[in-house]
Amino acid sequence: MGLKENLSYWDFSLKNEEPIEDNYYVFDEIIIDNPSFIKQVENLRELIVKFCNSSKTGNDENILDEVYNILNNTENIQHHEFIAFWKVLGTTYSTYESFKEEKKRGRLKELLIKYCQMRLKMYNNLNYSNITIQALYDKGASRRTGIVANKKIIDLLATHFENICEVRSLDEFEDNDISFFRLEKKTGKVIFDDFFKKVPINRPISEKSFNITIKIKDQIFLIKTKHMKEAGGSQNSKIVELINFIEQSEESNNIHYVTFIDGIFFNRFGNKFITGKAKSQKKLIEKTLNQHKNNFFVNTNGLNLIFKDLK
Repeated sequence: MGLKENLSYWDFSLKNEEPIEDNYYVFDEIIIDNPSFIKQVENLRELIVKFCNSSKTGNDENILDEVYNILNNTENIQHHEFIAFWKVLGTTYSTYESFKEEKKRGRLKELLIKYCQMRLKMYNNLNYSNITIQALYDKGASRRTGIVANKKIIDLLATHFENICEVRSLDEFEDNDISFFRLEKKTGKVIFDDFFKKVPINRPISEKSFNITIKIKDQIFLIKTKHMKEAGGSQNSKIVELINFIEQSEESNNIHYVTFIDGIFFNRFGNKFITGKAKSQKKLIEKTLNQHKNNFFVNTNGLNLIFKDLK
């Protein structure tokens, strides 16, 4: 069939809302049923008690080594109550991981001493539960949405086309009718560099600017994804970033910048009684789409329709 005007996909998205619950974003992964992981969790608790007792006599270096090894070699250990406590002292697990070994060990010792002073007695009195570990893991579920959004897009693509190909080189990207590469993968970053050396663009673009690139026959879609559920200050700044993304345009009519939002945040744009910030954002999206006819701002149903029309 071929692509329609970009505003028609925007209108279709407004009329076809995002569901309250999307199965793609249900992260029901249980980590506390893994016996080897729980053994390390309990080992860490025992070592912390030993450290707190031995630190009074200065005989704590061997225990510090054992704690250090558990933290370095145990997947998901960042969800332990000891590491959750670090934020009280202005340290995060990712910050700790960025340190070199000597600094890591020094900071770990400081954190253990503070934990002994501020939490150990209270936690011992309350007794420990591994439910805490699972709850902390569940709390971080939203951080995994970017990769899931890419999977959702690929699944939508596969409902309309056979033989879609995730490529490992620019040659493969160009040679296959339906191909894509993901920027979260190392191969995707290499293709990204090769692609923008070959394809002239109007302004510099970084590999963090978008999430996935899809080629359908002679049409190329640079897609920026965002899963959004709640309104608020941080979400408003993200909307500005997403609108800015579709303000880009190229000489070739075959290159399209696409903002793809899933999640119920998108539904506010389709509300008849829209007011305030959302109303201003909607007007700006429509103005930008009018000015950049090759670009798109869509939800799940709008993106699905684009793929359908290109079949």
